[in-house]
Amino acid sequence: RTFAGDPKPAAVYEGTIKIPISLTLPKTTGAATIKLTVHYQQCNDQTCFPPETVTSTAKVQLTK
Repeated sequence: RTFAGDPKPAAVYEGTIKIPISLTLPKTTGAATIKLTVHYQQCNDQTCFPPETVTSTAKVQLTK
């Protein structure tokens, strides 16, 4: 899709996307916190918004 002010087409993703990730877990067992940070930029057919960052954490229990 092309946007105002830029004649070159850009990739556009709409709806829900799945982003596969790989984790390297510590060798120890017990409680751990996993932190995930995603950098993204939203655009519509008129303009692109400033880049954003979203960070989320999850507590997990590691066992062998």
